[in-house]
Parts: sequence; structure tokens; C-alpha cells
Amino acid sequence: MVDRFDLIIIPTRQCNLRCRYCPVEKSDARLSAATAGKAVSSYMAAGGRSVRLTGGEPLLAWQTVEEVVRTMAGQGAPEPAELEICTNGLLLGEKELA
Repeated sequence: MVDRFDLIIIPTRQCNLRCRYCPVEKSDARLSAATAGKAVSSYMAAGGRSVRLTGGEPLLAWQTVEEVVRTMAGQGAPEPAELEICTNGLLLGEKELA
């Protein structure tokens, strides 16, 4: 079992805003959905339960977000897992909220 810590995943450093206060260096780099899924699976198998998606704007890499959610849901962990998505919310529609 791992101690209490979050797995932090940065699906992309792209963002749909340019806030002056944001410290994130923007780039076109993206984490593949498969790599994110493997990281979450390994983390949860070791007892981790808290995953944070941040960036850039993680919703710009929607396939990666979906893969993380699928992987977490498929783990069947005895204790509940927690997913936090740090987003500006502008890309949240009905599909994303479901």
C-alpha cells in the first residue's frame, strides 16, 4: 500500500486561455492515453487512490481523460478512488459531465 499521495498526470500543456498569472509553460506536448492508463493502473495496484489531472487544460486531451476514468473505474478497488480534474471549465459540456 502506498502512503497518501496523489498521482499527478498532465495530459497536455496546451490551454485554451492565456491567463497572465498562470505559471505553466505552454507547449504542444501530449501524454498518450495508453501511457496515462498504464500509470493509473500501476498506481492503483500499489494502493494509490487519488489521481489529479492538470496541465494546461486537461480537457483538450479528452481521450486521455476518458482513459484515466475507464482505468480507475475498472480497478474494482475495495476503497473508493478520487479523481480531481483541474480545469477552467470552458470545455465542459453534457458529454464531459456525464
